[in-house]
Amino acid sequence: MIRPLAWLAALVLVLALLDSWLAAREARARDEEHRVGALFTKDEAENLRKQPAFRVELAGERHDYGRVEGRWRCLSYHQAPADARAVQALLDGIAQSEGIVHADTSEEAPAFGINTPRTLRVSIQGPRARADRDGDVLATLEIGAAQREGCFVRKKGTPEIWSIASDLRAPLERRLAPGLPPLLASAAVPEAWLEETGGAVRIVLARGPERAVLERRERELDPAAMQPGMLPWTWVLAGGSPELDVTLADPVASGFTSFLERLPYAAVLDPATKEALGLSAPAATVTLEPQEGAPLVLAFGASAGEQPVALWVAASATLYQVTAEVARLALPGPELLTAERDEKTRDPWSAALQETQR
Repeated sequence: MIRPLAWLAALVLVLALLDSWLAAREARARDEEHRVGALFTKDEAENLRKQPAFRVELAGERHDYGRVEGRWRCLSYHQAPADARAVQALLDGIAQSEGIVHADTSEEAPAFGINTPRTLRVSIQGPRARADRDGDVLATLEIGAAQREGCFVRKKGTPEIWSIASDLRAPLERRLAPGLPPLLASAAVPEAWLEETGGAVRIVLARGPERAVLERRERELDPAAMQPGMLPWTWVLAGGSPELDVTLADPVASGFTSFLERLPYAAVLDPATKEALGLSAPAATVTLEPQEGAPLVLAFGASAGEQPVALWVAASATLYQVTAEVARLALPGPELLTAERDEKTRDPWSAALQETQR
């Protein structure tokens, strides 16, 4: 009786070892199928990052981008300035994509958001793209469904569908305003001007014969009187003589200057219509004067009630359209800048910026 039980125990042990071996082999097979790697070689990636043009396609919508005099612009939308950091982050994310292969057949693609109406396509193009919008394509990445901290992608011309750690969909689906292409600069004031000059230290507001000047003046620092968050300067509404100068409250000054530097817009217009919109003789101007470097002029067209207002920014050779409210806040009267506010009352410029970011 003991011997059959021993044989049975030995058989069970052998079967258990065989099952363990088969499970291990299946796991190795899955690891080989879901292999980790990069979509592009190191040399390919470095080459793609340097290219001067690319296009974005989604459900019949197409936008072309290229470098113009060293600056990224949306070529298909009145050469609107693009967000250089966002563009480079996208190109880096594409060129340096790496992850795990999840599938390698066309039949499986729709399950990952590939070969569907929502598939995004980004084609990186070489220098000949300026002459041929559809030409000089070096690589196309098809971007499928987003997942936590990443998305599914497929390099056009290959069957593998990859799961990568970068979410390439988000920046391409984000819009500053309805109808605008993705990846546009977030403000009418060029980021390059702010970086190169350090921002304005003097602001001149002009509307017809009316003129107001704001000056940034260094604060006399008293360590005993310093408060958390206090800036080392104040903004003063110059009155022509020291006794007529009015120092703005710090939240007001900070809110207004930040609003100008991050001036939101609703659309970009054809620069050829600049004169037809009356901007050869602007109705109003805001001049930002830096410590060093060239001033930046925001030239506003005529306003009529709540109708949008044209805005010409010569520094970027761009014709914008802003809302009537944005135009009013960019050209405030002295009474708005110097109005009394309590701690619970937010300044209108910070509130307007927060509204545009929702």
